[in-house]
Amino acid sequence: MDRIECSVWNNGGEGWGLKVLGGPTVRRTYFRPEQSPILLELDGSSFPVNIDKRSFWTRGCGELISSDLRGWIVKHQMTTGDRVWLEVLQPHQTFRAIRSQSELPAREIA
Repeated sequence: MDRIECSVWNNGGEGWGLKVLGGPTVRRTYFRPEQSPILLELDGSSFPVNIDKRSFWTRGCGELISSDLRGWIVKHQMTTGDRVWLEVLQPHQTFRAIRSQSELPAREIA
């Protein structure tokens, strides 16, 4: 199963999300603006996240932002820079957030 590495992002205030690491190439590989919103599974429940916005596709940005994602980050007491993996459940459409490598099955930890 494909995984996308992300880090917890904060805008310096109340805005929290996940920064997709790997730049525009990774975003073009795993996401498509015409399939927005994507579904992001957080603790077993799915939530929509808009990716059809200019900032997601620019070189320096690439953050997944939603109030549901913010709540998940706060609930799990994560902070800026913490790593999160997105498992690709359905290409370009459905992803599952995993908080750290320790939550992956042992065979997948590098």
